[in-house]
Order: sequence, then structure tokens, then C-alpha cells
Amino acid sequence: MNGIGGKPGWAWIFILEGLFTFVFSIFSFLVLPRSPETARFLTSEERYYVVTKLKSSKAISDDDDKDVFSWIEVWRAIRSPQVLMLCVVVFFGGTMLYGLAYFEPTIVAGLGYAGNKAQLMSVPPFVLAFLATTSQHVQYASLFFSVTGAYAGAPVALTWIANNSAPHFRRASGIAFVFVASSLGGILATWLLGYLSPAPKYTAATITFIAISIGQFVFASLNLLYLWQMNRAKAKKRLSVAKHDEPEHLGDRSAWFVYTL
Repeated sequence: MNGIGGKPGWAWIFILEGLFTFVFSIFSFLVLPRSPETARFLTSEERYYVVTKLKSSKAISDDDDKDVFSWIEVWRAIRSPQVLMLCVVVFFGGTMLYGLAYFEPTIVAGLGYAGNKAQLMSVPPFVLAFLATTSQHVQYASLFFSVTGAYAGAPVALTWIANNSAPHFRRASGIAFVFVASSLGGILATWLLGYLSPAPKYTAATITFIAISIGQFVFASLNLLYLWQMNRAKAKKRLSVAKHDEPEHLGDRSAWFVYTL
């Protein structure tokens, strides 16, 4: 496509990649329902079942009036230990994720590929985030594992936050904080690769990525230990306190809210 529309081939790579995302986002906005109650592809019985399950799992409140925005819930979210620890995990993950997303074509170019081929050769490692593959070139193959690991961790952390935060706006705030932490990691990545760690080997960046990978493991393990201890404490509390005796608005701090490990 080089020269079509007066644009070089590398420009069309970015145009086509961005065009798909833009068109799909409009389609998603028009098609995806705002809530189970507005899901047109569900029958009335199915909508009732989904809402009932969400209420029984405390994903939403039994009282619709309680699912309203509150700055108090935002503050409670940022004070939650599980949110803070996962923000650190996602900050580390965001550094690797954005570092690979922004600089992978440059890294591939350092392996001997040039121009448009370097940009095109950066695509397969992202495909491996969904499909397994192999490569005969060890240095290039290592990108497949790096990209797969970086991208696979993001949905896990988001799910962990969503499953262990309640009520609705505390959960939404926790997810928002995680995205902020991930974006802050992206800022670090733009300085780490290239400026603080020159091409083509990116030695300092590689060492840093290894260190933050260990940091992810440590903080994820600490979060797991904290949630396990909280579940034990809640189990003991349920033996001595009736559910109706608990204060309102405890959310995930309620003894009857079991954290997902």
C-alpha cells in the first residue's frame, strides 16, 4: 500500500490498526447494553435471573437507591489494602506492557529487521497473547513470551479487583485506580526504554523488567495472604455476629463478603 493516497506504507499500518479499533468502539457503544435490564438479546426471565445473581453475589445492591455515586466509597476504595497492593502490581505490569507496546518495533529493528518489515514483524508477538506459536530465533522468540506474559496479567488483576471490592461504586473506583496505576507505568516505560536504557540491548531496561516481575509476584503473594487472613477472620466473626447486626455500607468489609483468592 506504499504510495496509496500519497501516504507511505508505514503510515497505512497505523491507519489500518487504528481504524479497526475506532470502528469497533462505535459498534460496541451502540450494541453493548448499559445493564442486564437493557440487554435486548436476553429474555425477561434471563434478565431477571442475571440481576438476581448479581444481587445475591453482592455485585449490585438489593436496593437500587444504594447504588449511587458517593465520594466516601471512592475514599474507601483507595484505602482498601487489596486495591493498593494490586495498584502496585498493575503499575509494574503497565511498565512492561506499555514498554513492549511502544518500543517493540524498535526492539525488532535492533534484531536486524528494518523499515516496514520491523513494524510488521512486531505483530506476531501480540498475536501470541491469544495463540501459541514458536520461533527459531531465540531473541525474537523471547518477545513472544514477554508480550504474552505482560498482556495476560492485566485482565487477571482487573478481575481480582472487581471480585474483591463492593459495593458497586467502590468496585468501579478500585478498577479506575488500577487503570491509573497502569498508565503511570506507561510513563515510566517511555523513559526507561531508549532514554535510560539505550538500544539495541536495553540492558538496564531488561534488568528492571526482571526486577519488577519479581515485584509483581511479591505483591500478588502479599495480597493473596491478606485476603486469606481476612476470610479466616470473617469466618470466625460470622459465628458470633448475626448478619442483621452489622452496620450498613460495609461492602466487602462485611463478614458475609468472602474474598476471591
